[in-house]
Amino acid sequence: MAAKIKVNLINPKVNEIINSLSELIYDQNATQIIRNGALKITNALSNGNGSIEKRKNIALQVLEEMVSDNNLDMRTRTILFSTITLVESLSAE
Repeated sequence: MAAKIKVNLINPKVNEIINSLSELIYDQNATQIIRNGALKITNALSNGNGSIEKRKNIALQVLEEMVSDNNLDMRTRTILFSTITLVESLSAE
């Protein structure tokens, strides 16, 4: 079972995204590129620097790079596509 990163943020969608990505960060079967990308997104969303739109764009850019890998297993690809959907739904509230 993957460990969950505990984050107390105002936006519950950001928490959901970070929890989803934590599965990849702690997955020993995931490639280093995937784990690093998930960590980069987690840091971008949780650091609070910049607007939510800027952080959202950074996350989407990294996610697009990650899903372009043809060697992803189905589970990882599913997590990434679900995460993209969550990130796209983020908005300044």
